[in-house]
This record gives sequence, C-alpha cells and structure tokens, in this order.
Amino acid sequence: MSAVRAIPSDRVAILFLVMLVSAAGNTAMQSALPAIASELDIADVWVSLAFSWSALLWCSWPRAGRGFPINAGARR
Repeated sequence: MSAVRAIPSDRVAILFLVMLVSAAGNTAMQSALPAIASELDIADVWVSLAFSWSALLWCSWPRAGRGFPINAGARR
C-alpha cells in the first residue's frame, strides 16, 4: 500500500471558505429569485426549472474535477 498524502490545512481552509461563499450565494438566490420572478411576471415553474437545471448541470458535468490537483493523481 502506498502512503496517502494529506491535503494541506491551508488548502482545506480555502476550500471551506469557497464552499461557504458558494452556499451563501445559492441561499440568497433561492430566497431572492422567486420575488424577482414574480415582479417580472415569470411563472414559478420556470424558476424551479432554472434551479433544477442548474443543479443537474452542477452535479453531472463530466469534466468538473479534472483541473484540480487533488484529483489529478487519481486519474493517472
């Protein structure tokens, strides 16, 4: 068995902060977008479709992790 290298703590902190900001932005959009859509007379079904499509693309994008050095070693 080969030794598994740990992720440096500074990179974990940066990753955590990026995920925290992303989650905060997503939460803000989930609360603001329906109000904006109702002002623009856009049906709720289109807002939910936009959120669903965004989540589907985010979770299923085939090249999502290829540029990150953490995953680069596992793909060789």
